[in-house]
Amino acid sequence: MLYSQTKGNQLNEIILLHGNSQSIELWDTVIDEKVLEGHTLITVDLPGHGKTFISKQPDEDYSIQGMAAHLKEFILQHNNYIVVANSASTNLIGEIAHLLTNCKGIFLIGANIIGENINTSDVLKPNPNITPFFTANPTDEELDKMIDEGSYNMSPNNKKEYKEIYRKTDPAFREHWFASISKQEWTDEIKNLNTLAVPVAIVYGQEENFIHTHYLDKSSLKKWKDQIITIPEAGHLLQYDQPKVLAELIKEFAVDCFK
Repeated sequence: MLYSQTKGNQLNEIILLHGNSQSIELWDTVIDEKVLEGHTLITVDLPGHGKTFISKQPDEDYSIQGMAAHLKEFILQHNNYIVVANSASTNLIGEIAHLLTNCKGIFLIGANIIGENINTSDVLKPNPNITPFFTANPTDEELDKMIDEGSYNMSPNNKKEYKEIYRKTDPAFREHWFASISKQEWTDEIKNLNTLAVPVAIVYGQEENFIHTHYLDKSSLKKWKDQIITIPEAGHLLQYDQPKVLAELIKEFAVDCFK
């Protein structure tokens, strides 16, 4: 079972998914903007993260397919929803998109989805400061560098909070997640998203230092507004850099999807 929190009781639901070594707390800054109050907001902790279980079978539960399977089971309990996925969760949604009944739209932040002969070198920039996402127990210095590279101008308090969230994540998750990526245990996520046939928004911070923000330009992925959207003065951690702008964009997307 995945730990989750629900705010509101509206018919239209927004399911918010965090990324690698994060938790539902990632969304606090966005929810606090109150822009999304007309929808039911559902935040979820993935396996090994936040208050969800620490796996006794990490090679299964923390693989791409294992994580995706747990997430699919959770999402399929809901009706009339859109999914907002961040970073590593964009891969998980890409894996299960074609199976998501009653989904009205997919909003991908810091997307690193795979498919159509795209490989990880096409997606990830050669930035050594990304390694804490794939290392069990990085040093504080390594983690500080990752946060500095991942944000545009994170406050000291938010930086402290982010480090605490990171350290609460099961270190084994990062090891097994990296092993799963190394084995290329993914499917054609772009094809899966196109099969779902709902609006798909692709959003990056303009100062993104970890992902090539236009690697999907030549893909067949059908994009909301027919473009990749970039938000100024924001890095990989958009929720901290531009929470209001992000919340307003999610609201605009939700209005389109729930027409």
